Amino acid sequence: MKIYQNRNVDMGSGKILTTLLKVSIPAIIAMLFQTGFNIVDTIFVSRLGQEAIAAVSIAFPIQFMIIALANGTSMGLTALISKNLGMGDVDKASQIGRQGIFISCFVSLLITAVGLVFIKDIFKLLGASAQTLPLATDYMTYIIIGTFFIFLNISLSGILRAEGDHVTPMNSMIISTIINIVLDPIFIFGFGFIPSLGVKGAAIATLLAKVFSFFYVFYYIIKGKTQLNLSMSNFKIDMNHIVSIYRIGIPTSLGQLGMNVSAMIVNRILAQYGDVTIGTLGIANRLESLAFMPIFGIMSGFIPMIGYNYGRKDYKRLKETVLLTAKISAVFMAIVGGLFTLYPTFFLRIFTDDAEILRIGSSYLRIITWTYFFIGIDITLSCTFQGLGKGFYSMFCHFTRLFILKIPAILIFMKLYGLNGVWYGTALSNSLTIIVSTSLMAYMVKQLRKELSSNNMEASI
Repeated sequence: MKIYQNRNVDMGSGKILTTLLKVSIPAIIAMLFQTGFNIVDTIFVSRLGQEAIAAVSIAFPIQFMIIALANGTSMGLTALISKNLGMGDVDKASQIGRQGIFISCFVSLLITAVGLVFIKDIFKLLGASAQTLPLATDYMTYIIIGTFFIFLNISLSGILRAEGDHVTPMNSMIISTIINIVLDPIFIFGFGFIPSLGVKGAAIATLLAKVFSFFYVFYYIIKGKTQLNLSMSNFKIDMNHIVSIYRIGIPTSLGQLGMNVSAMIVNRILAQYGDVTIGTLGIANRLESLAFMPIFGIMSGFIPMIGYNYGRKDYKRLKETVLLTAKISAVFMAIVGGLFTLYPTFFLRIFTDDAEILRIGSSYLRIITWTYFFIGIDITLSCTFQGLGKGFYSMFCHFTRLFILKIPAILIFMKLYGLNGVWYGTALSNSLTIIVSTSLMAYMVKQLRKELSSNNMEASI
């Protein structure tokens, strides 16, 4: 019987930096391609003008909401399957995998049905202008149609990662990105017998790329190259497994959904300044997502290291891992912030040459980037909570920043400084959140010390 093992990395020994890099590099590569996939549309759509940029930007939070739900499902599957494979229970791991496939199909089809009916009304609520609304609706309609493939691909990739296979999901992302890059200009601007479809063409290119990506992973699985039995013949719904999946995945989904709800509220606030401001923030956020992706890749390796060493009760290694990762994150983010502050237009020109967007975007980056150092530390602490199994602590930090600090600060500073007040409010919330996360971490350290003291007493007995 095959039993899952971490084939390349022992997370409980060796140099912490070396171990961290080994478990993180595949995720970093995959996430970079994921981000590349997201920004390709923006690069080409930006050539269509401000209204097209605004349409894609206002659709982005809804796209990311779908991905957040899929990521929550995927994380629950990865955690449960890897745990049971580690215990040698391949049958139970297979059962969980099949339940995950079922719920992914169900949820994705439900999203598709609801989305196709209400997408125009949703965009109206988000403040889409009369010029942007039809473009955003055209774009998002095709993305919603592809929800099934997007959701299943993410869930199946989570199952493969649980087995220790990071290569197949990474290859899937590479294939998706390459196809999207090739098809985007063809469908957006037209080529041969294919007419120019504008924003709609960008969505069609994305849909086709996701379909090919899904079938690559699907073909790999049906060829029997996994150690799990994922056949759906004689399948029966097991609510216990489904609840277990989402008990782990919901905090992840809620954290990501919170960010998107906040983004929607900010877009609604920015609507009074015109479509160009919404488009500018969308481009700036995509630039930031690309710059931050190496850190999020490191965190995907950092979280299991924390969980593994916490389970082994190796608190010394746990502490050293947190401190080292926090230093790496803070320094990296500070360097990125410095580059964005010094050369904002250089980086923004990756997406657009529009003079107004470059002006507003440069102002945004120069105000926000001095908080990147704090963001690096905050991300590390938030992921530490997740690794310790305290996902709700992490979610609390996210919600405090997004809703208790950010939105009120934006509304206050906007009265004083206009559009720049939106950026000042965002920067302030980024900075103050570190107080919340460090306070919670101080509490967690006390709890760990009590646990360590209790363990020592039990050992002495």
